[in-house]
Amino acid sequence: MAAFGIDTLVKSVGRMIARLHGFPDYPYVIIPAPFTEGVMIAEEEWERKIQDAVVNAEQLLTGRSV
Repeated sequence: MAAFGIDTLVKSVGRMIARLHGFPDYPYVIIPAPFTEGVMIAEEEWERKIQDAVVNAEQLLTGRSV
């Protein structure tokens, strides 16, 4: 199983919840937030970020380094 999360949430709430459930080093595929300083990024850039996250998930699931 691979868990995906938006970077700011994983770094705060996600890590805390994993630690509370006994999995402090649970691996996440981190996706950058789709906005920068309140401005949405271009659709093409968002698609690229999602494609990168899918590659990272594949690496995580197959045991290769992310």
